[in-house]
Amino acid sequence: YKNELALFRSFCGRTGWLVFREGYDTLSADDMSGMIVSRNDFAYTLKEYIEKNGLTTGSLLKLGTDICMGLEYTVKNGMVHGSLKLEDIFADDSHKFRMGSRDPDIIERRLIPDDGDILKMAYVSPECACGASVTNASDIYSLGLIMYTLMNGMLLPFEKEYGKEAAIRKRISGEKIPRPDFDAGRLTDIVMKAISFNKSERYQSPYSMRKELEQEYYELENSIKLKLEKENAERIQREKERQLAHPEESDISA
Repeated sequence: YKNELALFRSFCGRTGWLVFREGYDTLSADDMSGMIVSRNDFAYTLKEYIEKNGLTTGSLLKLGTDICMGLEYTVKNGMVHGSLKLEDIFADDSHKFRMGSRDPDIIERRLIPDDGDILKMAYVSPECACGASVTNASDIYSLGLIMYTLMNGMLLPFEKEYGKEAAIRKRISGEKIPRPDFDAGRLTDIVMKAISFNKSERYQSPYSMRKELEQEYYELENSIKLKLEKENAERIQREKERQLAHPEESDISA
């Protein structure tokens, strides 16, 4: 386990990464001490976080940005995540998102279930579902599909019409995926690019996807700021007009 221990020690506490104690019980307590991050550090599953805080365009952008940063660190270490799914994302009260896995297969880069269970392919890229090796492009696809699901009422593409198993089969067969129910404009464009059937049409690195998400987040924050400034200016103007219309009220208050 020497190489694995060194790798997970480097992952511990990194932006976008959460490594679980469960699933590594073959490691000694001494090996694990101070290295594996427990779930207590990120108290909520993604579903629990949404139940508590709701889901906004801003939090979707933040989620995508944080997980892209985690994938970037994975790439830096010559790895892929391999099994990224909605259940592998966690959050805390400071609205930071992390990806994790209880599955030791992440070390072995084994993604595709060998028992034929189609439901285990819910977030797997089409090429991996057909037996291709896992790449950065397939991790990006999985992240994009998670974001799509969040924007589609927690339903996978085609799931509303056909049920989950048939929906997964239609998606991995290459059927064109419709835009999600919640269409957030540019954010939706980013998500749809990430889940392109042809991996050459996706983002070629987590970094390139993150930069577009960050730009959209900046523009969203700026538009909110401008809106608040406009509302404040209008409030001040209304107050001035009121004082001009009723100067006696100003004299009394003075």
